[in-house]
Amino acid sequence: TNCTLCETGRYQSQWGMGTCESCTTGKFSSDDRSYCEECTAGQYVLDMSSCKSCETGKYASTPQGESGCFDCGEGFATGQLTGADSCVSCDGGTYSEGMAVNCSVCDGGFYSGSRADHCDSCEAGRYSSARSSSCTTCTGGTYAAAESKNCSTCPGGSFSYGGSEACETCAEGSFAVRGSSNCDKCEGGKWSNASAETCLTCTAGRYAGYGASFCEKCEGGKASTAEATYCTACGGGRFSLTESKNCTACRGGTYSPSTSAVCYSCDSGSYSDDESSSCVRCD
Repeated sequence: TNCTLCETGRYQSQWGMGTCESCTTGKFSSDDRSYCEECTAGQYVLDMSSCKSCETGKYASTPQGESGCFDCGEGFATGQLTGADSCVSCDGGTYSEGMAVNCSVCDGGFYSGSRADHCDSCEAGRYSSARSSSCTTCTGGTYAAAESKNCSTCPGGSFSYGGSEACETCAEGSFAVRGSSNCDKCEGGKWSNASAETCLTCTAGRYAGYGASFCEKCEGGKASTAEATYCTACGGGRFSLTESKNCTACRGGTYSPSTSAVCYSCDSGSYSDDESSSCVRCD
């Protein structure tokens, strides 16, 4: 009687046996069918006759049979092109859509947690650099649109609170330097239009209180120096016109009470010296 060679994938290690044994999973029969050869992790049995490395995007932590290697799913990557023996989760700031060799990096303006299959966009008022696991809130004085890689600084004359999408304009009577988180009121004696980076000084003959949007003119009978918060009344014997920076003395023959816009002539039979607040009758 002739002996028959065991079928592929089967073996017999003893003489004189009437049957062959099947190779277990991850093994294939030797050429003489006397034993089973074993594949390694990252391989599977091909046609019950050889080992084949896992294809790209697949892995096997133990040798596999003809069904092949396992798919490396979303949020994971094998780390090598073929023959992978593991499927490792993506770190925060990276992602994979499945069957990946390496995890892809999230761009600036996006982020992801671990095991992610995509990157989420940063909302307005927040930003991220590449490979970020979270977005950072913009500080006061800066702003960012959605999907921003960094925060931009507010220009002078504007401000922002933390987490802002845009800067707000300073109102009249206030100002802000570049990168401000609030607008400050102008001091007395100064003023500003809207969107001002600095306050302007009131000129002599004008004045302004705290937070002013313009300078008021001194009325007749009063005067002021530059950067004044109020106008000072002219004393008796002196006068001033509207918007005056100082008071002028009345000439002899004229007079004025305090806070006068003009000097008055003395009546007939009376006189006055320079800078007089009243006239004196002649004896």
